[in-house]
Amino acid sequence: RNRILIPKEHVGRPKVLSVKEIIHNHYPDVEVDAYRARIQEVADVLKKSDIIVVGPDNFITREFCNRQALKLRKIAVFVGAGIKVENGKVKDMGGSVQVVVPGKTPCFECIHSVDPGEILRETLSDREKKRISEKYGVNLEVNVAPSIVSLNDVIAGLAIHEIVKLITGFDKVTTFKVYNALEDKVFKVKVRKNPNCPACSSRPLSTEKPEGMKEESEILCRPRRKKHKGG
Repeated sequence: RNRILIPKEHVGRPKVLSVKEIIHNHYPDVEVDAYRARIQEVADVLKKSDIIVVGPDNFITREFCNRQALKLRKIAVFVGAGIKVENGKVKDMGGSVQVVVPGKTPCFECIHSVDPGEILRETLSDREKKRISEKYGVNLEVNVAPSIVSLNDVIAGLAIHEIVKLITGFDKVTTFKVYNALEDKVFKVKVRKNPNCPACSSRPLSTEKPEGMKEESEILCRPRRKKHKGG
């Protein structure tokens, strides 16, 4: 219950069903379709959307929604928040809102690069994680980031502000904005399209394995330095 405000009696219920009931109680005239599934399993619902709002905490889902938004020519709003803690102290806290207009603005993957290690953490089974960890000596445990309602509310408010702009046209949309919670400031950030972006660049993607492509061991392990004997 630290991420969204829900009644105690809803604890243990699927979030989508809980949120649907809350919205219905406050706004009976609003129709809400709730899908208890991965977005990859119900991707057709995106075809009926005017705006796709993306807020999951894993890269694979964000990447999928980005590709679908580009394919369907749908505007997408990416929302993210996080807290970085080191040695029991908050080192960084904040979030960002990115509006993607296919063909006009940078897409999600223009700005956010792929972390192979993070992809492995999200996709591998516990058994595979254990095998790779033992073989290469790397930690593939998923880091569960802390989250608080107040931070999520601020980022959600910034996202809603951009969505209202998109719907009403009352003001120019901000493509990318960042909220620094430690300084309590919101920054507008100028971003450019990546000409080599794997998702939205005009260059065709090859399905063949590129020459010199790194193997699993090269991605996970740093090369060992050779020891030189002093002369």
